Amino acid sequence: GEGTCDEILPVVAGTPGGWRERWCSVCDNCFVKGIQCRHFPEVALRLLIVGHNPSVKSWQEGVAYGNPSNRFWPLMRASALLPPSWRPGEELKAINNAMPYELGIGITDLGCLPGSDAAEFGKEVMAQWRTDFYRRALAHVRRVQFQKERTQESEREG
Repeated sequence: GEGTCDEILPVVAGTPGGWRERWCSVCDNCFVKGIQCRHFPEVALRLLIVGHNPSVKSWQEGVAYGNPSNRFWPLMRASALLPPSWRPGEELKAINNAMPYELGIGITDLGCLPGSDAAEFGKEVMAQWRTDFYRRALAHVRRVQFQKERTQESEREG
């Protein structure tokens, strides 16, 4: 791979301590600052959960599907996508931030704007979000490939 990983589209973050894409894990310090986290390697995901856009609550608090009335997290546990023995009782923010690296599960949205009513975004906006999502997904694949190539180069040299 040529260049640096920094040249590849970074992960999108909303506000510091708020919503962010989770193609890769993020440490507490980088999460609070709302910056790109380099403390975890970006790994190929085994599952990517994609919503249409973050709710206002998710945008503010940084927890995907974070509304207490949302059944997403209980279903993730019940389905064993989140193993019962993995981080039981931890705050959802910590679970969100650790899932990509530890379980290979990422979370993102088609659109990177908050809103609690998908109907407020028209067909043209959704079409743009689709294009943008494909760019971001390809960027994840490129970041993982870049990292893999660098690791292989280091192993050959070492």
